[in-house]
Amino acid sequence: MKVIFITAEDPSSIHDVQFPSGIAALEAVLTRAGHDVTILWRVADWLTLEKVSKQLKNIRPDVVCISFCFSVMPEVECLVPVIREACPGVPIIIGGPGVTYCPELALDKTKADFAVIGEGEKALKTHLDWIARGKLSAPDLNPGIACLEGHGSLFVTGVGEPTPLEDIPLPSWEKYPMHW
Repeated sequence: MKVIFITAEDPSSIHDVQFPSGIAALEAVLTRAGHDVTILWRVADWLTLEKVSKQLKNIRPDVVCISFCFSVMPEVECLVPVIREACPGVPIIIGGPGVTYCPELALDKTKADFAVIGEGEKALKTHLDWIARGKLSAPDLNPGIACLEGHGSLFVTGVGEPTPLEDIPLPSWEKYPMHW
């Protein structure tokens, strides 16, 4: 599957660039599993919402993932409609510390389709396999994934199982614009 990870931080609002280590671990695991993973690191590449939209339309992903902390929730709320317009029907998966702590709030505020709860290396890989097979409803979810059901109530399958650090491959460094 073509998977895009987008960092949520707006490039104009950040003065200190932090390497997206969580995304890097997920990228490495998914790349090893055979997925075609692209990183849109908004701060490092100065990607405005308009540039994100253009890249999404060019890449045509099967899934879009956003990792974030709650401090940038308003930016994710602005980002999700851009993704929906550029990639109609493509599932949006969110994750990160705040999402794990408050998945119902994160899903409600962002209008994403799914949330990764806890460690994502195994949960996201398995969930992408399920999406590839056309399973998109709550009863089909694997451990570590949550969604809001039709009436707005949270459906959670538990917390994602941790992956030992030594089992996580190194990231594909060439995917990260580290020219700064």
